[in-house]
Amino acid sequence: MIRSLFAHAVVGTLLPLLAVGLLAAGDETVLPSYLVPTGADVIAVSPLTDRIVLVQFSEGIIDYAGQGQDREANVPHYGLLDVARASTLARYRLGSRDDPAFAGEGLAPVAVGRKSKGDQFNDLFAYNRKQPTHLSRHWIYLEFPTALTPGRTYTLTLDKLAANSDVWSFTFDESTRHNEAIHLNQVGFRPQAPKFAYVSQFMGDFDHGRHHEGGLDLSDYDGEVFEVVRLDDGRVVHRGKLALQKPKGERDTWTSPDNIGPSGNFSRADVWQADFSAVTEPGRYRLTVRRMGNSFPFEIGDDVYRRAWVTAMRGLFFMRAGIDRQVREYGDIVYPGEHRDHLFYLPNGDRKHSEKVADTSRPVTGVWGWYHDAGDWDCYPYQHSIVPALLLLAYDLDPARFGDGDVGNRWRLSPTDPWIDEGSNGIPDILDEAGWLVAFMRRARQALVAQGYGTGGVPAYVGIEGCGKLSTGSWADTRDLALHGEDAGITAQYAGLAAWYGAALRRAGQPAETTDPWLAEAAEAWRWAIAHGASGKDVLFGAAGLYRGTGDPAYQTAMLAAVDAKMNWDYWNRPGHDHVALSLYAILSDDHPGLDRDRRQAVRSDIISKALPFWLREGPQRGFRATHLSRAQQIHTGALSAPRALFPLVAQAFTGEAPYGNAAQFAADYCLGGNQMSLVWMSGLGWRSDGAFFSPDSWCLINPKSLVYPCIVLPGFTTFGARSSWDFFGPGYKHTGDEDFSRSTAYPVIWRKTGASLGGQGPAYMKSSEIPNWASKDSLGDGPRNDTLFPVGEWRFPNKYSIAASEGTVHGSMSHPAFTYAGLLGTFRGFTPEARPTVQLQLQLPADSQATLGDTVRLKVKASTGVVRVEYYYGWHVIGASTVAADGFALSWDTARFKLAAGEQRLTAKAFTSTGLESLPSPTAEVVIGFRNR
Repeated sequence: MIRSLFAHAVVGTLLPLLAVGLLAAGDETVLPSYLVPTGADVIAVSPLTDRIVLVQFSEGIIDYAGQGQDREANVPHYGLLDVARASTLARYRLGSRDDPAFAGEGLAPVAVGRKSKGDQFNDLFAYNRKQPTHLSRHWIYLEFPTALTPGRTYTLTLDKLAANSDVWSFTFDESTRHNEAIHLNQVGFRPQAPKFAYVSQFMGDFDHGRHHEGGLDLSDYDGEVFEVVRLDDGRVVHRGKLALQKPKGERDTWTSPDNIGPSGNFSRADVWQADFSAVTEPGRYRLTVRRMGNSFPFEIGDDVYRRAWVTAMRGLFFMRAGIDRQVREYGDIVYPGEHRDHLFYLPNGDRKHSEKVADTSRPVTGVWGWYHDAGDWDCYPYQHSIVPALLLLAYDLDPARFGDGDVGNRWRLSPTDPWIDEGSNGIPDILDEAGWLVAFMRRARQALVAQGYGTGGVPAYVGIEGCGKLSTGSWADTRDLALHGEDAGITAQYAGLAAWYGAALRRAGQPAETTDPWLAEAAEAWRWAIAHGASGKDVLFGAAGLYRGTGDPAYQTAMLAAVDAKMNWDYWNRPGHDHVALSLYAILSDDHPGLDRDRRQAVRSDIISKALPFWLREGPQRGFRATHLSRAQQIHTGALSAPRALFPLVAQAFTGEAPYGNAAQFAADYCLGGNQMSLVWMSGLGWRSDGAFFSPDSWCLINPKSLVYPCIVLPGFTTFGARSSWDFFGPGYKHTGDEDFSRSTAYPVIWRKTGASLGGQGPAYMKSSEIPNWASKDSLGDGPRNDTLFPVGEWRFPNKYSIAASEGTVHGSMSHPAFTYAGLLGTFRGFTPEARPTVQLQLQLPADSQATLGDTVRLKVKASTGVVRVEYYYGWHVIGASTVAADGFALSWDTARFKLAAGEQRLTAKAFTSTGLESLPSPTAEVVIGFRNR
């Protein structure tokens, strides 16, 4: 389980399928040499069950373009899998020296299945550069006629399928072998909370015996024993039995089949569960299922969600605009702020973005410090104001969870200014973040008044649409910026936020000279907003914040008058300002001045009777307990990736009832790895983090230029994630960033076509003029058909260029993890960020640093404290991994088994801690050696 298998999303190719389709159709076009399958890297061979062995292939890695370069500078290092050969039984043989059933020449499998997805995305028009458009990840499932025996060692031989080695040995040891079918929260669980691991696997086109349409059937594992093992001493602290949670034939959702597929089931495979809620002792653990293998490590502790929350908060910090930000996660590099010059006021501009500034007659100074919206760097105050609202609400739910220094952001206004350390200013760090946009609103409002452009309102928009070229970081983008006209609704929101923020600072012990100006600001902004026609939800939110901040019952009256009796409690993408306002009202204490307790109780009753059913009716019964999806949620724009738990956490606060908090935890469990892909839906966290965020700033700032480390993004980013049907570009695809292009790489297919040459399988083109000259001429597509077998829970394609799936917004997908994980924190007792592991590769070679092909080379490292796994590579190819720290994570590399040629090879070691944190590229982790012929 190498490279991005542990580090980020699991994924596979249709390019070889395209090749096979072309040849099968008798097309006269010769397949280009760069698409001829030469073999992909085997990255893992491991039992899935005692009869099914999973072989995972990676087609390589892309050295992505850096700052000042466009996609044309991408350099793929790859080998393509011949999927037709890989799906042939005769290409595999499993033998054993200590299991008589597999003695001699071993056994061939009796069934084979495949699942594939795009993993590294290059460019839709890369064929012009004689490069593949994408590289894939493949899962090959092999069923054998005889069960493997735990404790025995096996060797799988492949017939010319791999780019690295066709011979792979493993010991069927459940205590040491990670199993891809076991999924759980990789961060951990609170001691008294429910704790579940899930066992499930969709196996692509596998259909044999009792395993139908790709679903792994574990009926013979019903009641099988699982164990929870403490990592410190290897002691088994709990034993239980597997039980069925959700059959694959039952629905997870009632969304239209056009959006979700006809089954309505997210997994397309039975989901079994291991309930280990009885384990309450703090510590680090691993869960093992007999005759299968073990899970990723996890922790149990009172404040176990702190690391997830801090990572989410760091993501918000990195979305701040106009300042230099210190990136401690990558050696304290500086993330520069974009320019603040060339900002012009456009009085007729509204909440929509500007693509160009035509009127430069009203220059504005002194306005800075908004949030980047997404991968680009403009700000929509109306939408973005939900970020401070959720943070303030999280603080009011329980201030004891937060403290000064629990995030520890450091920034400066310019390179000549001193660093500001928010971890030592006496203010809880959550309030530092909550005040960021509120301070921008005040700064912008006052600047407009001072410069004679405004009368007291907050502007509707700031920045410029898009991100220029993908090769340009925000700090190098010198386009003119727009500041749009004053907006009554946004100003009403600002009034509520300013009052609420002032009250939160007062609650945190700040003096009156700090808090009172915010209350004065709020009152002044409120008067302006009402005089200029603010209404509806904006008045509701503003009045709620003012009532919270001032205690003046007049604001309660205004708030209640704005409540819509027909309010929609089921929100599509994210909670609105009305949902947050009523949540705030619901948690007000009995002694709040002038509180109408009957009306507050009515709001609480509405939350329980009208809001919670949308989130809790089916959620706990779903296969992976995805409680953050409403009953008919469409799968896009953060539906799966963002753990939205507003109403459950608010209901827990005013009822004190654990089931509501448990529902929020189930949402967190799903997004932190307890899902079909074992994917942590946030960058920089866990063993398999989602690192394919559309972030040109990250690509320019952190480009490892490595054959081992894929493209790296800043931590704390949550993407929109899975995407049903076509995206907002419409059906079909014409560019790399279209999610339909991502979806076309799936096998079994999501995109279908009528052309005969590919057997009704994609990729497909919408116009004949778009078909490459090497492709079949009947490659025209007839659009998406979601009768696919490919499960919704695995609709994440790490195409970093995809706007519809790989982008995310500060308000739509990034604020929810921060709020949800905040609601699951324990009492703050301090936090120290985990140190990134370091590793030094150590080889014993002759004086001339030469090795002879066919010899065994002993690899080992000197690793920092806390390392639990080390992976080894030559070039971009996988060698193997070691988890035995006692001997320096030594690995004997039998070069006779690998497809090496004489000449120099760069060997690389990569280290991981038990939390999945990986080392960074380093000269000490690399050694260049020469290989000579014998």
